[in-house]
Amino acid sequence: MTLNGDLLLKGSLRRFYQLGTIKTIAFIMGIIFLMILVVYNYISITSEHLNELSEYQVLAPTKSAMIATIPTINYKLDGKEQLEAEFLRRGDHVREKCKELGLIRRQYYIPRPNAQEFFINYDYHIIYCSVFKAASTSWLYNMNLLAGVAPETLKRILETVSPMTVARRKYARPLPSELLKALTKNLSFLIVRHPFERLIRTYEDKFILEGDDKFYQEMGEKIIWRTRLQDDFSLLRDGTINQTYLPPSFEELVKFTLCEWKDNKLQDEHWKPITKFCTPCHVPFDYIIKFETLEKEEQVLIERANLQEVLKPRWEDDTSDEKIEVLEQKYFSTLSKQQILELYKYYKADFELFEYSMDKYLAYGQDVPFVSLPCRPLPRLRTRK
Repeated sequence: MTLNGDLLLKGSLRRFYQLGTIKTIAFIMGIIFLMILVVYNYISITSEHLNELSEYQVLAPTKSAMIATIPTINYKLDGKEQLEAEFLRRGDHVREKCKELGLIRRQYYIPRPNAQEFFINYDYHIIYCSVFKAASTSWLYNMNLLAGVAPETLKRILETVSPMTVARRKYARPLPSELLKALTKNLSFLIVRHPFERLIRTYEDKFILEGDDKFYQEMGEKIIWRTRLQDDFSLLRDGTINQTYLPPSFEELVKFTLCEWKDNKLQDEHWKPITKFCTPCHVPFDYIIKFETLEKEEQVLIERANLQEVLKPRWEDDTSDEKIEVLEQKYFSTLSKQQILELYKYYKADFELFEYSMDKYLAYGQDVPFVSLPCRPLPRLRTRK
């Protein structure tokens, strides 16, 4: 190759490398520009969202600030100062436990309340999250009265329709943003109950006393299918479980609940943990009322919200302390201690946040080895007609 040809080749290669370098640099700069754009948009959206939320004062608003915004309240404590102080203590305890359990990860966070389960009454400035088997029938009745349903009309309607159905006709399910804004100007309350008591009442009411309820008949079939040995039940020609094998046992309900939880399936609202249902780590409730002392504690709420002329406390759950103790021993003595410990894990946040103990229930458990058999996957069970 001649000298001129050699120089020409080298010049071409040099220009090629220079062009390649320029393209590479341009490509890298383009990627950097796109990343800057993405980060900028994220910061803008987040900042806008946080500004919107800060308007609602959802980042642990102070009690005094919230109470100051509630108009025309006739507040008469009448010696109930200790209970008011207890409500404040419970709220502080819940916030601390939420942080301790990792349910609130940062000091400033974007709340994610399960808003659809709340009832907001703007006329009486009250917000309620209904926990099933924790005076829900009584307070749904009250919320219907506050919505303007006459007692006589309500009594007649409730002969065929549940109080929840009636209430949802009056109260739309709020969006999270609506709930968070309402929390700054209205009193919010939650009624809690021992997790194991809620489970017992659910089993008694839905599978024993109301055994003809179609929904829970089908739920009973699912429980049996997933937890019972197949030799211990039979199917009818239409593919449904023979009714003589219903209801499921309490132990089968516990097994089913744990299986569904571990499989990340949706939980039935009647036994779902309150922490997930009413999301108290994302909603700063003014009043966390204990079912066990409901009668005197709800009276404080009624006075505080100036509802004493509208509401008269109702007591729908007629289960005495003696009867519930009998049921506790009856059902939890069918479980092993290991099963009870597993069930505690499922409800752990409820136990911690609302200060309940499982010691009594653990004492009822059997000292036997527990082998956790995997639950069967559900077949396509045909719907009963």
